[in-house]
Amino acid sequence: MKQEKVAVATPDGPMNLHVFYPENSGKGPVPAIIVLQEAFGVNQHIVDICKRLTGEGYLTVAPELFHRVADDLELTYGDMPKVMAVLGSLANEELADDLKATYYFIKNLKNVTISSIGSIGFCMGGFTSMLAACRLPLNFAASCYGGGLTVERPGIGFKPFLNEFKKINCPVFLLYGEKDAGIPAEQIEEVRGHLKRNEKEYEIKIYVGAGHAFLREGTPAHDAGATVEAWTDISKWLKLHAK
Repeated sequence: MKQEKVAVATPDGPMNLHVFYPENSGKGPVPAIIVLQEAFGVNQHIVDICKRLTGEGYLTVAPELFHRVADDLELTYGDMPKVMAVLGSLANEELADDLKATYYFIKNLKNVTISSIGSIGFCMGGFTSMLAACRLPLNFAASCYGGGLTVERPGIGFKPFLNEFKKINCPVFLLYGEKDAGIPAEQIEEVRGHLKRNEKEYEIKIYVGAGHAFLREGTPAHDAGATVEAWTDISKWLKLHAK
């Protein structure tokens, strides 16, 4: 597996992308996935997810969405005041600019299947992956415990955008933890209702007993059983839609 870090232009300056190339990328076109970070930056957890998906044959690209604050910015899980300060500085349009820059970088790569570019995101990245489904011509999009889609969150700069769901033109898969206090059942049902009313192709799965960030191994949030189940579901869903 080859990996590299490259910089692309955005309206607010250069943004680093972490790019992971599968072993078979030189043998013909491969599908590509934008991997969207949690609120802690492109840290080892996100790199591990990129490597996992790249090992399954996908070219993966993780943009540094905190580039307006600093390059290579990683925040610790326990330093929530600093995390909230960074989240308060972001807005939907800035995230959309970063998504566009990432998408067009991928689209111009050799050996990428242009008709099979999608996204997957986690926590803040789950929100951003749904924004990508609204703003980009993606072929698939997955959102893992992406909050903030239905109600505005104090101190966070990006805002709900359910009104944009009508622009989604690809299948979407949303994964939630049953015991995620930050995304209660009524919010999930509101998301479901907007997708259904707008006649979108979607799947929503709620993992029994799991809380927020249950895929984050090595932390108290991790739920081993839900992680195995979710990655099995994600792999099957990607094989179906990332052709």
